[in-house]
Amino acid sequence: MGPTIDWVVLTTGDRDDDLVAALNSLATHLQPGERVHLVLNGAGLTPPGPSRLEHAVADALHVIHAGENLGIPGGRNVGAAASEADVVAFLDDDAVVRSDDMGRQLRDRFAADARLGGVSFRIVDPNSGATAQRHVPRPGGAGLEREGEVTSFLGGASALSGPMFRSVGGYCAEFFYAHEESDLAWRAVGSGWRFTYAPSLVVTHPMLPTTRHRGAIERSMRNRVWLVRRNLPLSVAMLHLMVWTAIGVARSRSVGGLVSIAGGLRAGWSEAPHSPHPPSCAQRWRTVWRLTRAGRPPIL
Repeated sequence: MGPTIDWVVLTTGDRDDDLVAALNSLATHLQPGERVHLVLNGAGLTPPGPSRLEHAVADALHVIHAGENLGIPGGRNVGAAASEADVVAFLDDDAVVRSDDMGRQLRDRFAADARLGGVSFRIVDPNSGATAQRHVPRPGGAGLEREGEVTSFLGGASALSGPMFRSVGGYCAEFFYAHEESDLAWRAVGSGWRFTYAPSLVVTHPMLPTTRHRGAIERSMRNRVWLVRRNLPLSVAMLHLMVWTAIGVARSRSVGGLVSIAGGLRAGWSEAPHSPHPPSCAQRWRTVWRLTRAGRPPIL
């Protein structure tokens, strides 16, 4: 049978038809006893009716009412906490699994490598067939068709080792949105886990700008500060922020964008999520070495 796989789908209830398509795309990838944990990430939300779902999905469905919007990492934590499976896979509520052998490939991969922390899928726009650069978890979005080791993953199109997820404490919920995957992955890489990008595992997802989210630029910069403060030695963290501040300024096309970048930097240094087990200096340098060896020096 191989490793067991549970799926977590997070929704804020604003795209019912897409959600039904996402859930139904899991039908052929489930084995007996595996669950689909649907997290209703908001107040007053209701799940799709069973008549709209494939039988395999309806039978496996476990609905979790969060009661409020916990953010993406907080909502995914709730879904993962409900699972005792060997592997916890995540799918956005507007994504659809397209690979016919998704379940088999994931079971084979995790069975073959006890230190495999996660697998990141390839995301393809359903209309154009293109993949956004930011959806390839390598510097510059390089190697779209190349499978191999990476240092982050695509949160809504990924499968993570259950033991890894539990050992590192899951996502940091305070990130709410942006860079939460890198924070989890860097903590895991520092503890000896590996991540791989598998372009043969395909899901479709609309290609949408990240700036559609209100306050996206400021939150992204705030979270980037948190990311490096939590995981890297101070000297490397400062180099990382210098590089990415310069990139942000170069990309900004308005005074408002520059103000958002400055606001994010200020927020990131003035506050930070609590870490119950902050890494030692030696652990931080070990993370730097392992990230660099895996192809992503953490100044990038």
